[in-house]
Amino acid sequence: MAKLVSKVYGDALFSAVCDATDPAQEKECVKRLYEDILALKQVFLENPDFLEILGHPDIPTEEKYALLERVFGGKIEENLYGLLKLLIEKEHISQVESVLDYVITLYKDYAGIGVVYVTAPMELSAEKKKAIEEKILKTTEFKTLEMNYVVDASIIGGVIIRIGDRVVDASVASRLDKMTRQLKNIQIS
Repeated sequence: MAKLVSKVYGDALFSAVCDATDPAQEKECVKRLYEDILALKQVFLENPDFLEILGHPDIPTEEKYALLERVFGGKIEENLYGLLKLLIEKEHISQVESVLDYVITLYKDYAGIGVVYVTAPMELSAEKKKAIEEKILKTTEFKTLEMNYVVDASIIGGVIIRIGDRVVDASVASRLDKMTRQLKNIQIS
């Protein structure tokens, strides 16, 4: 259900903001939405009680709207402000963070930003990181990359690269696991 709520509201917000006839204007509107979402997420992170108040069933909707106006009125993109009001009205404000995360994903797709997770058995040198980034940029359609490096000694050697739902597992641990499974399937007569 949460994923459906995120998709429905997130797609509606993104398309409302992206509805500009001038591509430069559209790009600017989408960038402002992204920046406002990051700021909004920061507000929610620093003030977790704020979301509880907005979702509390005993507080009248009009009071919640007044609180929104005091905190965000004229400070965030108009459609984003409208989304917050709609989420309160439909009693989905508890899903706001997943909606915002979904729109961030849409923005990154729109802007050509690839989110990459690289797992290695030890900290990679700057040269190896640069080589990995260059290889990914050459083999994908991304314009820029958001790189996330993780150290996990259990993979023994090699790397695991995850981009969205795609995974390239070139780790020694996975190769050993594959060889073990193959050896178990060999029947000796």
